[in-house]
Amino acid sequence: IKEVLDRNNYQNYRFNWNTIKQEDWTSSWKKYWSPELVGKNLLVLPYWFELPEVYKNKQVIKIDPGAAFGTGSHPTTSLCLENLEKISLSSKKVLDIGSGSGILSIAAKSFGASKIYSIDNDYLAINSTESNFRLNFGNLDTLRTYQGSFDELVSKYSFKNFDFILCNILAE
Repeated sequence: IKEVLDRNNYQNYRFNWNTIKQEDWTSSWKKYWSPELVGKNLLVLPYWFELPEVYKNKQVIKIDPGAAFGTGSHPTTSLCLENLEKISLSSKKVLDIGSGSGILSIAAKSFGASKIYSIDNDYLAINSTESNFRLNFGNLDTLRTYQGSFDELVSKYSFKNFDFILCNILAE
């Protein structure tokens, strides 16, 4: 490119380029993530971090922020998490609509919910919910996931008698 510009006496100082070192982009993005305190008692911890000593008394939610929405940093997710820590979920049945990464389902389980039903229309989100749930609890015993639109899932399955319904989705 520089040769073409030089041959044509192109003098534009707004144009520049940099050589970027070869980097493993599939994992280099991790350096931009760090543990995030949400509310008074929750710590969202990227899975590759060791728990910092200063947070040892916090309720930890491990997250692989890979392919789905919901790392705790978005204001609506933070607000949901802050409100979840204020209510008693002990032995409650919870429906998480638009589960994304599963962060709200994980928080519900962490705060005592006994049955969690997570739905999302994206298979990557369902995979992420299950993976992150397993990362935090080692199994999926209390989690049921469903992929599809809300309307089709409601007509296909009997979604009723929930103590809490969580929904952190786009307005559309």
